[in-house]
Amino acid sequence: WRMPTRDELLELQNWNNCSWTWTEDYNETGVAGYIVKSKKSGFEDKFIFLPAAGSYQNNSTIFVGTNGLYWSSSLNKSDPAIAWHIFFSSKEVKGNYSYWRPFGCSVRPVTE
Repeated sequence: WRMPTRDELLELQNWNNCSWTWTEDYNETGVAGYIVKSKKSGFEDKFIFLPAAGSYQNNSTIFVGTNGLYWSSSLNKSDPAIAWHIFFSSKEVKGNYSYWRPFGCSVRPVTE
């Protein structure tokens, strides 16, 4: 297991590769987030769930249940204190963003 790269997160965010469906109550758990389903041939039955886990800043969690921020392993070349991540809310999904590494974001590991 490892953290995904920036390119892997961008591939996940690409609407040609995956569909993103917001849910307020994943499998009756009360957890909000996105079901991300593959559109790639041979993998159409595969999906992951990304909870809207918010983030951790200034000794507290914020935006739990409304936003998700997921780290990549890729650092910003101009400032290694910043890493790339994907961000989402119930209204939008955005990739290619960088964020200060001391702030807490979620990790969704990948495997080969």
